[in-house]
Amino acid sequence: MDEADGLSAGDFGGSDALSRMVQVSAVPLVMTCNDKKHKKVKALAKHCKVIDFTAPDRQAAIARCLAIVGQECGSIERAALTEEFVQQCYEASNRDMRQMLNMLQSKCQHLNTAGATTGATAGAGKDVSSYDDVFTLAGRLLSQCGKLSMRERLDYFFFDFDMMPLIMQENVVRSWVGTERAAAAIGRVCDCVAFGDVVGAKLRERNQWDLLPDVGMFSTVLPAMLANPGRTPRMEFPRLLGKISARNKKKRCAAAIKNCVGYHGCLEDGYFELLNEYICQPLGEANRNEAAFQTMMERAVTYRLTDKELAIEGLETLRMPLTPQRTHTHPYDKLDTATKTKATKCFNDYFLTARQHGKKQGKKQGKKQGKIKLGKDIAEEALTDEALTDSEDLDARPAVNDYF
Repeated sequence: MDEADGLSAGDFGGSDALSRMVQVSAVPLVMTCNDKKHKKVKALAKHCKVIDFTAPDRQAAIARCLAIVGQECGSIERAALTEEFVQQCYEASNRDMRQMLNMLQSKCQHLNTAGATTGATAGAGKDVSSYDDVFTLAGRLLSQCGKLSMRERLDYFFFDFDMMPLIMQENVVRSWVGTERAAAAIGRVCDCVAFGDVVGAKLRERNQWDLLPDVGMFSTVLPAMLANPGRTPRMEFPRLLGKISARNKKKRCAAAIKNCVGYHGCLEDGYFELLNEYICQPLGEANRNEAAFQTMMERAVTYRLTDKELAIEGLETLRMPLTPQRTHTHPYDKLDTATKTKATKCFNDYFLTARQHGKKQGKKQGKKQGKIKLGKDIAEEALTDEALTDSEDLDARPAVNDYF
């Protein structure tokens, strides 16, 4: 299992399930991770043997690459791929063995294409300046776009057709920020980027890879031509890649809440803002008054939000989605740790028990397994059913009317 430290936020119980599997599995499980200090990895490490791997040092990496060259290349390629060239590859790749091998392979292909005699002489002294990273190439495309032919501009796109459009989207807009023509110029750039995204989506949806040059034209070449020629910003990493997890979480929350309370226009109409404020308003008094939990649960059950993740975190995630920076603090974040624990326990004790009891009742009645009843009626049945008297002390639980 690769990336054991990359279990997503929506993978509830995945780490615990994996830990239990490790203990009972007859087949050895091999898991890799980058951050062994991650809290999810620490839970797994208690049941595993931890083996640390370190990157090879300079001498070991160069020696291994030279050995591969000696085994895989002919005499002409070995004459060109000298130890000095491998050292340059080591520095240019930032000690990445995979990138070093890619550079060596590209060099061999160049020698085979150029010819046996000419390749050995012309390529022997060539350095790795042509093996720049995608950020360097993006900056060069922005600064030298007017000097390049259309074919050369597309070659920059094909260097990394997934990453290059994102870098251009991030930095072309920044080249116009603060100028007089910013609005009009950014509007034209956004039109090209949006059309390129549409074509890219159709490319992957229909598997029509012959559209890839068109994607490069609209998502990379045209934005570079529309960039501010007198102001080339420093290339920055695309911020979009840092928001993928948050975007996926919003999609899950929107789908779950839509199944509970509303229709597709609920988000566009701005009802999530009011619903979040209405349900979470009692939390402002939770530190001083424990009855605030009762009021909050009553309001959540009214809209069938019988889950803490939806009633509190889900609504907060979806409110004001276009606001870049929030100037307020959610009432739940103001609670102390002990009060948050009480809120979580309150939800788990009553709502989760109600859903589990609803599953049992659905099986008894011949309904589809896993169908869940939500709301006041199932919660009352879960608290008053005689089947629970053997395993739970109902006298120790508050009366149903205290919560509904």
